[in-house]
Amino acid sequence: LAADCCHPLPGDPVLGRFQSGRGLVVHHRDCHEVSQANGETWLDVNWKAEEGTLYPTGIAVKTHNRRGMLAAISGAIAEAGASIEDIKIRQLAGAMTTLSFLVEVSDRKHLADVLRVLKSLDGVVRVGRNMQDAGVVKRASKGVGQALRDIVSKRFPRQASSK
Repeated sequence: LAADCCHPLPGDPVLGRFQSGRGLVVHHRDCHEVSQANGETWLDVNWKAEEGTLYPTGIAVKTHNRRGMLAAISGAIAEAGASIEDIKIRQLAGAMTTLSFLVEVSDRKHLADVLRVLKSLDGVVRVGRNMQDAGVVKRASKGVGQALRDIVSKRFPRQASSK
């Protein structure tokens, strides 16, 4: 089982540990969970992709904030044969935006193909794998639309009328 904090892919350098109720959970060697382990036992793991299985992983795209950029980027991800599971948008100073995606890919080569396509887009400044923020962008158990509605309702609760 791949860890949700770092979203490792088959072929990554990984370590595993047993967790109650989950079994063997695999983490990328660079995961913060591995570096913060206090005396826990980690196992070296060889992990190969299963045919037809897609694995979630995080990517970050820094881009100029222009009309149509999100559409161009999401279209390029789809054209590369990957699925977008979740997205986080962060506005930066200087008309820049960072888009953090949780995408599903078949393996590291597939991820490299997605990153290469994104790097070729006009307006994209930097593209890379995003394991540090992958824990923020998680597979939404109730769907992205419902998750967005929940966020909006928490930030803008309905005001009781004063009649």
